[in-house]
Amino acid sequence: MPLSEILKTHARTRPTAVATWCDGVATSYGELFDRVARLYGWLSGHAGVTAGDRVAILSENSSEYIICYGLAEAGGAVLVPLNFRLTAPELLATLENAQPKVLIFEENYTETATELRKEADFVETWICIGDGPDWATGFGSALASATPAPLPDVADDALAYLIYTSGSTGRPKGVMLDHAGQLACARILADSWALSEETRLLLAMPIFHLGGRGAQLAQQSVGGATLIHQRFDERRFCRDVQEYRITTTLLAPTMIQRIIDLPDVDEYDLSSLQTIVYSAAPMPPSLLRRALDRFGPVVEQAYGMTESGPLGTALLKSDHVVGAGAKSLARLGSAGRACKECEVAILAEDGTIAAPGEPGEILVRTPSVMVGYWQNPQATNEVLRNGWLHTGDVGTMDEDGYVTIVDRKKDMIVSGGENIYSREVEEAIMAHSSVREAAVIGVPDPKWGESVKAIVVLNEGMAATAADLIAHCQTLIASYKKPKSVDFIDRLPRLSSGKIDKVTLRRTFGDAERLVAP
Repeated sequence: MPLSEILKTHARTRPTAVATWCDGVATSYGELFDRVARLYGWLSGHAGVTAGDRVAILSENSSEYIICYGLAEAGGAVLVPLNFRLTAPELLATLENAQPKVLIFEENYTETATELRKEADFVETWICIGDGPDWATGFGSALASATPAPLPDVADDALAYLIYTSGSTGRPKGVMLDHAGQLACARILADSWALSEETRLLLAMPIFHLGGRGAQLAQQSVGGATLIHQRFDERRFCRDVQEYRITTTLLAPTMIQRIIDLPDVDEYDLSSLQTIVYSAAPMPPSLLRRALDRFGPVVEQAYGMTESGPLGTALLKSDHVVGAGAKSLARLGSAGRACKECEVAILAEDGTIAAPGEPGEILVRTPSVMVGYWQNPQATNEVLRNGWLHTGDVGTMDEDGYVTIVDRKKDMIVSGGENIYSREVEEAIMAHSSVREAAVIGVPDPKWGESVKAIVVLNEGMAATAADLIAHCQTLIASYKKPKSVDFIDRLPRLSSGKIDKVTLRRTFGDAERLVAP
């Protein structure tokens, strides 16, 4: 069925089946569809929202968030999920590009919304989830006062989401994802993870990320129930897996570590878990061994990115075998093979397909791939060529199709599941009056997968400490992007082209023992 018909069909055929649990409250598919129709009715009648208009949301995970996604999928609006970890200036850059007509914000972010309201005069309607200021309409009161409106027909090639991801320049780029692509994503994930009406998904990953949304949409597509956590808490996770008999979940490696490190983790009954998908960051080999020892053969890896919609490759549960020979051990350090309905290739430097084991750029071709970057044809043409998405990641592929990530062409750092771009951090550091030059690299971190390290050259006669620069960065960029460590040197190494030699910096200041197979 079309993406726009999923909720409508479940509401008609299984109206009392649980769609979501959140904060102890169950919402049925009938109730979820009614609330989507009410939100559509209120926005179309009071805010003039029509098909294709952007509606932004600034919130942590909530049942209201699922209603807003439903508005995009069944009502034809384009949802713009905002990263709640960003500062107001960073969010404003996204909003100025997206030009949403409506901004829905959670009451916890009233201060940020107040700052945005001073500049974002293109936002015509402000809606608050919870108790908000008098200039914002209450989300609950809007639904209560609205009449459910008939939902429009939505074309398969219509945009569903506009999800922002910073490029190598640090400036936001809106990834355009259409209905057909997200339906394909849901179909492929539901098949890979064996989702059904009987499975129960625990969603603790932020759903402003496409990975979290893709998991919930896949579960919704088959009529299963999703338990929503506002944010991740390892003890609550274990308690709710036990209480709700959760079968499936999606976690970043750092979340898995926090669960396993609980002193009393063995006191919880986690035996209902049939599939634990890890993604968003590399899994340290030692942690992967611990996860397999604790949970058994239920672990699966997913690799992709927002631009791929987010599908790419998967390392299946059957691939997570320890002690089965050198080849199997090596594959544990890989990202797996192309997902169903996906193709993956490695492009060598000379533009040909790389031989097995030869490094090159990872290319992906899949029905879920993005339409392009919002109002950015130049960037679109750089990454979408001849039907392939050029990921910017460097990897190898063995003779059996297993892909191993080697490096990132764009110097992206993945820390705790969040993408951090070195140039954005470098620009923040160099805004300090004492700094002459700066380079940022990612170094292995046992807790976060990677952490941000800055290598800095100070202006002659000037002084600054690592603490000074870290505090300075926190005033300009989100806290999770700031350097965790700073080293000072007299001169940055450079290539013959004049570019900073980050390979040498990683070799000198990083950890030579990068992520390898157990």
